[in-house]
Amino acid sequence: SRAFVSFCLPASFSGTIRAQAWDQAGHHMEEWTESTGILVESEEMHQRSSRIEWSLPEHGDRKEYFFREDVNLSFVMEDTFSGIHSLRIQAGTEEEEQEFGEAGQELLTVRETNVVLPASKNNQNQISISAEFRDFAGYITKLTEAPIIHIDTQPPRVEVEWQNKDVRNENYFRENQTAHIRVQERNFLPEKTELTVTGMEPAVLSWTHQAGEGCRASASWTDRNHGDTCIWESVLEFGEDGSYTFGFSCEDAAGNRGTYGKTDAFVIDKTPPVLDVHWDNSQPQNECYYAKSRSAVVEVREANLGPEDLKVHVEAYRDGQDKAPPSMGTLRQWEEGSWRAGITFAEDGRFRMRIHCTDLAGNEAV
Repeated sequence: SRAFVSFCLPASFSGTIRAQAWDQAGHHMEEWTESTGILVESEEMHQRSSRIEWSLPEHGDRKEYFFREDVNLSFVMEDTFSGIHSLRIQAGTEEEEQEFGEAGQELLTVRETNVVLPASKNNQNQISISAEFRDFAGYITKLTEAPIIHIDTQPPRVEVEWQNKDVRNENYFRENQTAHIRVQERNFLPEKTELTVTGMEPAVLSWTHQAGEGCRASASWTDRNHGDTCIWESVLEFGEDGSYTFGFSCEDAAGNRGTYGKTDAFVIDKTPPVLDVHWDNSQPQNECYYAKSRSAVVEVREANLGPEDLKVHVEAYRDGQDKAPPSMGTLRQWEEGSWRAGITFAEDGRFRMRIHCTDLAGNEAV
């Protein structure tokens, strides 16, 4: 004859069932009969006993990360009740799948897996990351909050174009000068731009966005959908007389540095020279006749001047005939912003003196 017995297992049960039968005469089985492993798991138990966590060693606990090199991403998967049957990880171009269901194998409850994302193959923003595992009860646990990882291997490309091309004597300008700064970069950071300027008060640059190929982003630098060919532009104007130097560098969100690569030096001078003539004998007879010799000191008030920039033309006549005029002395700097040269009229004659001066920026005075 046969006998049957039924009973209820708990909502979550992991183990084996052993049975031993007795007949009515008191005889019983010598050995216990034992089932293979039985696993019953409720949804509540599954939620309490399983988890997936990620970490980026040596980079702290944040939600968003920027890298310029390979990334070592670590996952810990745990199921303390029904164990890990299989797992799957996808991170950028890298995929990994493992199974742990061999007969007789001890139940695996914790698994740590490292995945390396090669920067050369994953040079992009918002890299796709997913992870999941299946337990022996058939439940699937998924990574609910993946890290936001961006890899950027390209340094910013910096270009500077100067608007005023009318240069004199290599680096002198008589009109305003304007620098158009362009930075080609996917992960631009305005606060990481470094403007190195002398000759003016520190300036705060305002940036505009020019979409590059494949750009799906707004004009905001915080949008992560920019492309490698997106351009960020700013304008800096130099409008006052003075000597200036200009340099620029920047760093993107991943730590790549870009630089203008040189320091430009130039002078803006929009003010023409001021000419004065100082005479030692200022008491003429009949308006323009002098009984004694007369000396003049020609003064040029100008910051940017060379000795050859003063032109003095003297005409001399006597008895209706041309004669050799006196020579002007060498123009020398008298004090800062002031240059002087002397001439003496000692011989009889009629004289006419014309003065012309052009400074290094091309401003003229007569």
